[in-house]
Formats: sequence, structure tokens, C-alpha cells
Amino acid sequence: MGSTGSSAWIPVRRTCASGSRRRLTTCDVCGFSIPHEGSCATTEVVTINVARWVRGAVSFQGALVEYKQYVINHEVGHGLGYNHKPCQESGALAPVMMQQSWDVSNDYLAALGTDRRAADGKVCKPNAWPYPTGSRRSGSIGRLVRTSIRRARRLHRSP
Repeated sequence: MGSTGSSAWIPVRRTCASGSRRRLTTCDVCGFSIPHEGSCATTEVVTINVARWVRGAVSFQGALVEYKQYVINHEVGHGLGYNHKPCQESGALAPVMMQQSWDVSNDYLAALGTDRRAADGKVCKPNAWPYPTGSRRSGSIGRLVRTSIRRARRLHRSP
């Protein structure tokens, strides 16, 4: 992780879906063993799948800007060392570290088998933010969130 001035940064790059004519795909970079398009992160770089960036995810029901905010926040969370979280309470906002690109249902994620989660019937609502109720919006987390928003907006405008 590098820094510019006083704020930390993690580079963000976009890749193509598998089967593309371009060389680099998220499957190549992320090493996915599941048949879904997705993004990933390390402590040095966030990789965003272009197909997901353009189409979003079914769980966000067409709210493309919110999905883009989610995927940046989720993958930057991985870059900061956070792991996946399940839905804690049916009907509540999903944790930003839940695999919302796949679904907001613990049962679906359990069947997918990526996190060794148990099916428990809980289904959350999509959520793009680490602290959607406003807590912990100040300090370094607040700066990280604001930086993620700016990056998502810039990437949204780029071709």
C-alpha cells in the first residue's frame, strides 16, 4: 500500500470477463474456481471485473451506481485485511463484506461454498457502505470511504 500526502491509497484496475480477446481476466488475476464473474483484491491492488462494472449484480436490482460503490468498498476492505461476513439478520442491510455480487442470501452463499458458511435462511438487503448508519464515518475510515466514492465516480465516467 502506498501513500500520497496523508491519505492511504490502493490502486484500482479493471479487467475483462473470461473469453475476452484481451490478455488479462479476473479469473487469471483472482484465481477463481467458481463459474461467476467477480472482482478481487490484495494488499497492493484492487481488481474490478469490467462485465460486473458495466452490468452490476442481480442483488442490487439495477442500482448500478450503488453496486459500483459496493464493489469498490468491498474489495478495498479485502485490501485492508477484512474477510467475508454473512447476513446477520434477515431484512437488515448486508455487511459490506458480504459477497453481495453473488447474492444477499446466506443459503445461496452456503451452496456456492466459497466461505464455508452454513445455510440459515437469512436474507439481507443490498448495501454499499461499511458503516451505513453513520457511525465511524470520521477519521481514517471516513477518508477511505470518501476516497472510494471519488474513485468509483471517476471509473463510472471513464469509457
